[in-house]
Amino acid sequence: CRQPARAARKRSRAAERSGVRDRRRAPIRRLARPPVPVPFEPGQEDEGRWQRLTRAQPHIVRRYRIEREDWPSGHPPLRIALLSDAHIGSHAGDVERHLRICAEVNRLGVDLVLLLGDYVNMMPYFGGRVPPEEIARIYAELKSPLGTFAVLGNHDWEYGGEAFARAFAARGIDLHENSGVRLRHQGAAIHLAGLAETQYRRPDLEAALAGALAGDPVIVMSHDPACFGEFANRSGVMVAGHTHGGQWRLPFIGPLWIPGKAPRAWSRGMIHDQDCTLIVSSGIGTSNLPLRINCPPEIVIVEISGKA
Repeated sequence: CRQPARAARKRSRAAERSGVRDRRRAPIRRLARPPVPVPFEPGQEDEGRWQRLTRAQPHIVRRYRIEREDWPSGHPPLRIALLSDAHIGSHAGDVERHLRICAEVNRLGVDLVLLLGDYVNMMPYFGGRVPPEEIARIYAELKSPLGTFAVLGNHDWEYGGEAFARAFAARGIDLHENSGVRLRHQGAAIHLAGLAETQYRRPDLEAALAGALAGDPVIVMSHDPACFGEFANRSGVMVAGHTHGGQWRLPFIGPLWIPGKAPRAWSRGMIHDQDCTLIVSSGIGTSNLPLRINCPPEIVIVEISGKA
């Protein structure tokens, strides 16, 4: 009688050990599963068990001043806010975070707000996807005299650019793809243009500038700063994102890597080439991992005026 009982106990202990091993392996199996591309419902953008590790670090406000000969001399400067690469959902509590960012931009008292693409988070882990309608609701909180204008990024087209176009239009956000609009700031005309994204679409600078009149100052929105190579033989200002400033930057080395075909020197900041100026934002969100090193998220304020 003892032998069957002893054998049963052995089987029970083996089953328990097997169960322990299975439970230990379960997180690995869960991590290995491909992500399900289902948008978050509003308020569900937390990171679950990763929430403490995926809180966004504090952002900064970075300011640039540009004096240009093609800008009316003595005219009040144009103040622009740039928001790029939000990747909303890449950090815990991101919806509320971006609502606070929009409120901060409103308090900065800018004339114009430009959104430079990659609004959706496409990280396979540590995050979720906020739907375009919710993202458009967040940006509808932005208030400025000349309005809010946008281009789409590669992640937006990977998710579904048409969905973003519909959501932005419903909220009064003017989306441009190889097109432009003529604005008036304090009586002076400005041609604002937006280029198509470089990975899934085809930028057409000629089409974007088709409506510009001779003498109009030009501002071009591009998600990818690589487009500055074509713009540099013209006159005007280009604003871009896409690079995240490298997201991970090492002292004396700079960014370890930047996406796209732009040179590393264009990873962030202000770049001049003859009569053209490029401003690249480090962005406000993250991709691949919810982590930045020596490259804080940023709201960019650009002030453009004529030379005295």
